[in-house]
Amino acid sequence: MPETELELKTIVREEDFPALGERLAELFGKPKAQEQTNHYFDTRDFLLLRQGDSLRARQKGGALTAQYKLFTGTEGGARKSLEFSWPLAELPKELLLEKGALGLPEGVSAGPYFLLGALRTFRRDFIAEGMLLSLDESHYFGRRDFELEIETARAGDALALLQRLHIPYAPPSAGKYGRFLAALRAAR
Repeated sequence: MPETELELKTIVREEDFPALGERLAELFGKPKAQEQTNHYFDTRDFLLLRQGDSLRARQKGGALTAQYKLFTGTEGGARKSLEFSWPLAELPKELLLEKGALGLPEGVSAGPYFLLGALRTFRRDFIAEGMLLSLDESHYFGRRDFELEIETARAGDALALLQRLHIPYAPPSAGKYGRFLAALRAAR
């Protein structure tokens, strides 16, 4: 069964990142810190990117999980997606989706999807007013970027929280996958 995700993202400037982490810890307590690596897949002609979807194998805490994120729209600047997840025994170089077994809707291509590379994220999670705030530092192709992701039931709540905390709302021009692909293309 897929999970519904509503996520608001804001880019954080590198020079503001340490102070924001300290401030969030003062307000919401010690974060749960974790490292995760997303291994991204797409077709040779980048079908998923064009559709706004993504397919990744996420390594976190010794587990490897495949996740297909199906873009379903936006709400108040937040991105709405359905997430389909399943365990993997090892990292494949190519994925074919068993759509019936995964519950993916009609119109989702079975693939094949090819491994493109990895993005490593150092994440600190905070809980604030029923929302999950993830402060991320991501590394890929010699680049590094910083963002705050807020998983919420209502985009307006996340925007109001940013405003109350005086955190500038600077939505990224692309999500992690889009930024990863732009860096991949530049590296070629």
